[in-house]
Amino acid sequence: TCKDNADKRFADCSIPQEKSNAEINAELNISEASCDEDFPSTQPHASSYESPQLQ
Repeated sequence: TCKDNADKRFADCSIPQEKSNAEINAELNISEASCDEDFPSTQPHASSYESPQLQ
């Protein structure tokens, strides 16, 4: 959830998610089942992710 985000700039849950989880999964070509599995060694670290700059 948003509160679990290590980057506190993005850990505010007051703004609703723009896309549904299903839309995000479809965009990333992942299934609902894969979201329930735990693969810590393959998960990107929040600190290495750079979000696109909004204009």
